[in-house]
Amino acid sequence: YGAHVIVPNHKISVITNISREGSNRVDVDVEVDYDEDFQKTKDVLLKVAAEDARIQTQVLPEVLISDFGLVGIVIILRVWVRSADRKMVPFDLREKIKVAFDAAGIKMSRVADSAGESPVREAKEERAMMRIGAASGR
Repeated sequence: YGAHVIVPNHKISVITNISREGSNRVDVDVEVDYDEDFQKTKDVLLKVAAEDARIQTQVLPEVLISDFGLVGIVIILRVWVRSADRKMVPFDLREKIKVAFDAAGIKMSRVADSAGESPVREAKEERAMMRIGAASGR
């Protein structure tokens, strides 16, 4: 499973065919509160994957910590699906994850505070302003 790389003899270029083998990797990321139990969260995500018949089992689903965000831990559920299923699976998994998290009492992180302010948006805006300032020589 993975990318099939072809390097032609007549021209120096690389063609990567990610669907040649009939499977695609799908990553679904979720962000949960820092207070949440990672093992419990991982178990719920793996259960959601196991209950979806479209998830292939030749390569086992993975749950990985992707990042430590401003307001929570970013976790990736990584699965393999038939190429024909790759478009809808992420959407369906997100819905199933939300329902499963609600049932298990797992809180997803919230980006907006009670006043509606978003620390993530504010950080992005601040970085953008810094780039504009650097580009203009300020």
